Amino acid sequence: MLPEQMVEHVRQLLFDRIFGLIGLANKAGCIIGGGSMVSDAIRAKVKPGLILVATDVSETIGEKIICIADVNHVPHRTVITKDGFGAILGKAPRSAIAVKHGGFVAPLLKSVDRYRNFLGEV
Repeated sequence: MLPEQMVEHVRQLLFDRIFGLIGLANKAGCIIGGGSMVSDAIRAKVKPGLILVATDVSETIGEKIICIADVNHVPHRTVITKDGFGAILGKAPRSAIAVKHGGFVAPLLKSVDRYRNFLGEV
């Protein structure tokens, strides 16, 4: 296997891990999808454990969600596209998703950070 192929293979494995965890969390009812619903969830009394913002979200929406998350001390990461989130959830494209507190938050944070580090984004 060529080095370029190995790098792409590892990138795909890391991405698939994130994709799978979000899918499992969704099946478990632990995902809130869509920019406005995520913003409302962050402002709610019981806050989500993690916010994932799409890489291709508009700058205005992305900054708004990240700012609300920062103010409310909710961890956030930017990963996957709007279409990717929609595909995972089986719905229209989503600009952001919130992961409810529970067993999916820590593995997702670790997987997203590992993926972004591998890509050189961190």
